[in-house]
Amino acid sequence: MKVHILRDPVDRRDRDLLEMNYRLRHRIFVELQGWEPLRRPDGRDIDAFDNGDATHLLVTCGGELVGGSRLTPLDKPTLLQTVFSGLVELDLPASPSLGADWTRFYVRPDRREGRRRAPESAALFCAVMEYALQQGLGYITFVSSVYMLEHGTAVGWRITPLGRARMIDGKPTVAAWIEVSEAALDGARRAAGWSAAPVPPHRRPPRRETTRPAWR
Repeated sequence: MKVHILRDPVDRRDRDLLEMNYRLRHRIFVELQGWEPLRRPDGRDIDAFDNGDATHLLVTCGGELVGGSRLTPLDKPTLLQTVFSGLVELDLPASPSLGADWTRFYVRPDRREGRRRAPESAALFCAVMEYALQQGLGYITFVSSVYMLEHGTAVGWRITPLGRARMIDGKPTVAAWIEVSEAALDGARRAAGWSAAPVPPHRRPPRRETTRPAWR
């Protein structure tokens, strides 16, 4: 498996991979999971957070896209701040400039069949933590079903809820934050069976000046 880090501007090859990502996200989140508000006639899942501030972490195997995730800086508008703000009852652990919001996590359905934890999931967990360390982040937020909490704690991550779990689309859903640390990376690497870093060195991009969201 190979990890790709995509940020604007991207070259033609990466643009093609990004387009595959949008179409696979639409297939998974809209056609299979029924997130109808995301449905688009062009069959691409793109929202307001797929912008120049987003970082896409994609996993390929044999040249085929098999999984992906997205990170957006917390000192810019995010899904956590807007759509899921009702799940946040507690303060963030540090300045938003030290955090990122983790969204659109997926593994291609045929790669998950018959497996509780697909290798692609472990690869993405490892890649996200590796990248967060490279960027000097202190924590990562996310919104997910309770399963994500179980998966994260199983690899030794320190995860702290930001509020009580609530039912969304029939599933107990929670907002939480993950501590970024070398120990967390080591745990993810052990789970993935990787000894070497999956993410090539990637410099932290300059921050774009926008209005900082108001947090508690």
